[in-house]
Amino acid sequence: MDRLDVINELSGINIVFLEKIFRDLEVSGGIVGAPLIIRLDGVRFGSRLDGFTSPRDEYVHKALVEAGAGLLKWFGADFIHVVSDEINVYMLRRIPYGGRFFKLVSISSGIASAVTSIKLSRTLFFDSRIIKLSSLDDAIKYYKYRARISSGNLLTQLCKSLGCERELHDES
Repeated sequence: MDRLDVINELSGINIVFLEKIFRDLEVSGGIVGAPLIIRLDGVRFGSRLDGFTSPRDEYVHKALVEAGAGLLKWFGADFIHVVSDEINVYMLRRIPYGGRFFKLVSISSGIASAVTSIKLSRTLFFDSRIIKLSSLDDAIKYYKYRARISSGNLLTQLCKSLGCERELHDES
């Protein structure tokens, strides 16, 4: 698949439809089993990262990747996806802590917050949620969905910096 194929595939994703599906798959307690994704979002990173170019800054990204690598190892996850101020932890086969929701979200946000804060020398926090997937195919859809969201956000940010945001919205 070449770059144009990837761009075409991402641009064809219906984010409104998938947003509803994946929001409905978020759980808020209890015991959860595989497959699932732990999604961590930076809390107010826009204002907390004063002095960096953005959550997409190279140093910020490296800190997030290191935090993600720590999560990958700690939880024995299958893989991670880091984009902007977000870390997605894919746990497709095995879930630690007996699948206890509150252990998974509290430990994951603690690890991500601690590693990123230390690496960037400022206090930073992550919220954490769990998306309970019904199949491995859902993991692929979720990955594409988050990639589409992040690419759209990046495009909007680039257009704002170039003064072309109005043209971007006029095209849609």
